[in-house]
Amino acid sequence: MGRPPPEVQDGSARGRAAILRNLRVIGRRCRARGRFADASTLGPLLYVEDLAAAVSEHLQSHEACALRATARAVRQGAWGSKLRSYVYAFGGECADTGHTERLRPETGAWEALPPMGQGRMWATGVAMQGCLFVCGGSHGLGPVDLVECFSPRRGCWSTLPPMKSRRAWASGGAIGGCLYICGGRDLNRCHSSAECFNPEVGEWEAVGNMRCARYGAAGAVVSGRLYVCGGFATPRHLAPNPEGPETSAKQFWGIDSVERFDAEVRDWAEMPPMRHRRGWSVAAAALGHVYMCGGRNEDQGDGVLSSVERFMPELAPWETLPSMGKGRHAAIGAVVGGRIYVLGGRAGRSILRTSEVFDIAQGGWSPAPHMAEGRAWAVGAVLASTAGS
Repeated sequence: MGRPPPEVQDGSARGRAAILRNLRVIGRRCRARGRFADASTLGPLLYVEDLAAAVSEHLQSHEACALRATARAVRQGAWGSKLRSYVYAFGGECADTGHTERLRPETGAWEALPPMGQGRMWATGVAMQGCLFVCGGSHGLGPVDLVECFSPRRGCWSTLPPMKSRRAWASGGAIGGCLYICGGRDLNRCHSSAECFNPEVGEWEAVGNMRCARYGAAGAVVSGRLYVCGGFATPRHLAPNPEGPETSAKQFWGIDSVERFDAEVRDWAEMPPMRHRRGWSVAAAALGHVYMCGGRNEDQGDGVLSSVERFMPELAPWETLPSMGKGRHAAIGAVVGGRIYVLGGRAGRSILRTSEVFDIAQGGWSPAPHMAEGRAWAVGAVLASTAGS
């Protein structure tokens, strides 16, 4: 998507009216046709409500309500009431590391799904091509290279070729139909390497190394580029801690470093650092911004962060947003309809089942439905499914 015209960027009355008019035209055409003939157009459609939420920041309250209602009608006009977005949660540090569930945001209801073949925590999850890929992590005997794929349409799991390296606490994203996994750690080292999986080829291949070896970083894709933010990079984090991560004082010092991967040239570029050092944070990509929520860094109070910041690549530095109601790290993040969900995680020794949601247009946090059980270091993603799948 190109840069919006000046009148839209300025939030002028002319720009607002044009956006409302165009969305209504699209909505009428969608309803007339029943659904899009070409499923490849579904991707942009899924984000029409996110676009409306961004524009709403420049509107009066009644205008914002009208715009969001129109965007909702556009989406429903193409797929009727059959298309639903679900927030998925897989594995993690919980009573059952293979447990899987999903949330339907409009009803607030969680439902159980088939468990993973191999229960894990500290894994990396990426949504791509209507499926969720779960890569690496640990099942209690150290990091693994295992990769599994969940298909909501079939309602089952499948095993894919293993990664080239064992990785826990890695970051990742999907670009151009390929899956990228970056960094993470093995038993005795922190990775700077990255690798790519093309489902059509069925093999993993190495791509350029990051400038900074790190684990516990958060990844988000904006405009076809992968941003890897924060994490932990100092050598003292590499020694296994038999007493558990919460008992060793002052061992989790986060970094503020941000790198961007360009898949076209397969190279990394350094980006402006975050305002706060943080690892095990939630990253979310919405409306051309990278959002970073919570995390851990021992040089701030008890080490658990509630702070939130966002970054618009090429246009603005990192800016501070309202903090979450509760500090948490190792949580799940998901974006649905102009809202960022932060679910579960840890606060001190507690594993949380509580959740919060940030309304991008209104700029505030509110409680979200609790998960069935507390979980931390789990995999989360948003996938759109038709009713009954």
